[in-house]
Amino acid sequence: MPLKNLATACELCSYSEAGNLSREADGESRRISRMVAVRHPRLTAAFWFACAACVPGLILFLFIGWRQAATSFALVVTLLPASLSCFFGALIGWAILDSSRVMSGLEAFVRGLVVAFLSFATVAALITLALFYFGPSSDRVTTNIIVAFMTVLIYGFVLVGWWATLLGGLAGCLCYVKYR
Repeated sequence: MPLKNLATACELCSYSEAGNLSREADGESRRISRMVAVRHPRLTAAFWFACAACVPGLILFLFIGWRQAATSFALVVTLLPASLSCFFGALIGWAILDSSRVMSGLEAFVRGLVVAFLSFATVAALITLALFYFGPSSDRVTTNIIVAFMTVLIYGFVLVGWWATLLGGLAGCLCYVKYR
């Protein structure tokens, strides 16, 4: 006797997907089999967005050379955005893999844009705090931290942020296409 309702559940991330597995619902069973392949959607989205966030830093290293880059610069340009994209991908981007939350590739693109922009804004805030508190003491008196954050955010967005944000949107859309 075929099962009419099958719920695949993951105990670690408490994600469940219910669906009809009768013979007349062949397309639905293919969709559920893809969701079974993604046992941990938060982990999958986190890894997906972390890999996408490494691309701008790696391209930058192709232009300036790996040996010329300082270690702290390498951490700020690649590992910090990747770890923040991993965090926001697990927090927000996992819904791309949920068919009840994201219904189209455009919604996945917008969700990827949100993940990338939040990661970029957080990196800009951390860079601002580092420059503000570890910079020369004379700058702390005359500089407002909000103005410094807006300056870093605007200059960073003009230089690399727009490209990284579009890359995050593309990563969201590709995650939707690959796993759904």
